[in-house]
Formats: sequence, C-alpha cells, structure tokens
Amino acid sequence: MIAAMRRWASLAWITIRYLLMNPEERRELLAILRREAWQARLVAAEAARLAEEAARLADGEGRAPNNNKKQPNSQMCFVCGLGNPIGLRAAFYEDDAGRVTAKFTPRPEHQGFRV
Repeated sequence: MIAAMRRWASLAWITIRYLLMNPEERRELLAILRREAWQARLVAAEAARLAEEAARLADGEGRAPNNNKKQPNSQMCFVCGLGNPIGLRAAFYEDDAGRVTAKFTPRPEHQGFRV
C-alpha cells in the first residue's frame, strides 16, 4: 500500500513538473524518452534473440557444420561482430580443404520492408 502511494506521489510530481516546463524543455524531455524507449526495444529484441540462440545451441543446432574449424569473430564488424547490436553476426567456418563457409540467421531488424 505504501509503495503504491509512493509511486502515485512520484507520478503526480512528474506530471506537475512536466506541466510547468516550457515548450522547449518538453520537446527535449520527449526526445530523451523516445530515444530511451527505442534503446529499450533494441535491448528487448537482443534478449529475445539471445534466448532463441541459446535454445538452438542447447538443441545442437549451433555447432560447426561437419566439425569444421570456426573462424574468430570481431566485436563491432557489421558482418561478423558479436558486439554490434544491428550486425549480422555471421559465423564463419573453415573446412579441411581451406574453404570458408558462413552461417547466418536473419533477425526481424534485418527486414527491409513490410508485406
């Protein structure tokens, strides 16, 4: 009960503060909130992707094809970077003949248009 009252009081204070802002301050605040919401959506999408990838690995799908040697990934490369939130995160494997193949699973953010 007390926690709910504190949340309500906090929300009321924020609302009053927003109403007292001038239009420029309101625009700045809304821009910050939109940016944070966009970042939160990216984090949520990444968490869902990681959970899906973990499930695939648990099922054995993520292993190197034909036990080939996995090539190293960088962090921020758009194609292979594991730390790039919008990257392709392709995995490259080298076989005994020296040929390199790639495995890539597209994610929703790679969609270029909506049907």
